[in-house]
Amino acid sequence: MEIIFNIGDFPDPGDRDLRRGINEINKNDYQTALKHFERASVYDNEYAVLFKAIIYFAGFDLIERDPLKALQLFKEIASNCNNAVAQYFIAIMYFEGDQGIPQDKKSGFHWFSLAAHSGWLYAIGYMGYAYNFGESVTKDHNKALDWFKKVIKNDDNDNGLIDDGTIYLFGNKRFLLNLSHVDQNVIAAVDLNTRSKLASPIKYLKEIDHTTNTTEIQRLTIWDILTNKKSSGVAACQFYISTIYANIKNDYPQDISEAFHWASKAAKNRCPLSCRFIALHYEYGNVVKQDYKQAMKWYELSCDFGDPVESLFRIGTLYYDGKGVKRDHKIALDYFKDIIAYSNHGEAFFLIGEIYKFGQDGVVQNYRRAYQCYSKSFGYGIVSAGTEIGLFYCKGLGVCPDREKACEWLSKAAAMDCPFALQVLSAIQIDGFDQVTSTITKIETGEISLLK
Repeated sequence: MEIIFNIGDFPDPGDRDLRRGINEINKNDYQTALKHFERASVYDNEYAVLFKAIIYFAGFDLIERDPLKALQLFKEIASNCNNAVAQYFIAIMYFEGDQGIPQDKKSGFHWFSLAAHSGWLYAIGYMGYAYNFGESVTKDHNKALDWFKKVIKNDDNDNGLIDDGTIYLFGNKRFLLNLSHVDQNVIAAVDLNTRSKLASPIKYLKEIDHTTNTTEIQRLTIWDILTNKKSSGVAACQFYISTIYANIKNDYPQDISEAFHWASKAAKNRCPLSCRFIALHYEYGNVVKQDYKQAMKWYELSCDFGDPVESLFRIGTLYYDGKGVKRDHKIALDYFKDIIAYSNHGEAFFLIGEIYKFGQDGVVQNYRRAYQCYSKSFGYGIVSAGTEIGLFYCKGLGVCPDREKACEWLSKAAAMDCPFALQVLSAIQIDGFDQVTSTITKIETGEISLLK
């Protein structure tokens, strides 16, 4: 990445030191860059102060971030120069809270409003977000739509991605962001980080190492958020519009066809949540004809665009149930294992337990592993996993039959309103532990209906 600063024929006071600082950023020497920006700041140079604030905010090459120092500097140029970037940063720091800065959504909304009226696209999107979810203001879906539509008007390509053209830092043509020497894989990774979200630099920084080990992808993602390029926030706003029309827990008139339309727009712009939204509609036949193959296609796209956990899980369940594909528990197991490698996904642990319990499609039956996965699953809130462990102790599957432990696990599940656990506990008390397996079999085969 290279920032090319056009100093012009008539430089502002401090611009020469500003240029020297930018040249040091291009060498990834943020410590030296800060010294040049400090000298330029003596002349009240707007962008020298802005670069200083960004470095303190992000912690590039510093021992640690200094959000309070950054906030002070952002406020300086927001007040003196009406700088939209500074207004946006102040807004996000108050709206979400940061180190030493208590969350204050009302103040955050105020600053978002200022940045939005200054034309900062992410701030405009956040105004819609605030009205959509009632964050610091009264929930108002009409106002949310009005704000979201100010962002999505930038989508002028019905058949492909938005062309951002030449990219300038801060949306200012004096600061060209040159990516010609950046590896295309790095650019693609940055694109996944920002294209489909109302990008929050605070949330992003919490996920990365902000010391000298910060990678090229991580650094470039921060600078990319600061471009105000044409596509900024478009896919996210299109997705939020789709959720308003889908009437998910809101009072707006439901229009599933319109929701699907906007989800398709967002999916075209690589929004993973929209791809999953479309996939779910195909899987369950809502608005469109049920089509498991189309569902699989859209789940895979969602994974490609950055939604690896839930979409991988849905793909795994399609293989697990044999929907649109031949049932294959071995393939499903691979998907579920991928999920639990980086996510505490209770349902994935539960289905792994089921796969090992039954031992089908080339998977070796293994009650011990099933037990371990059920235990993990129950720990992550899946009630039926506790019931399964109780049944293992009733039947002696991989463990010795144990009335006390069976009742312990069944009681845990029953306390969380599992009807199967309640009925088995009742059978143990009425018929005795030695006879309970017969009752379990009858419930599992449908010979006995579960109590309600």
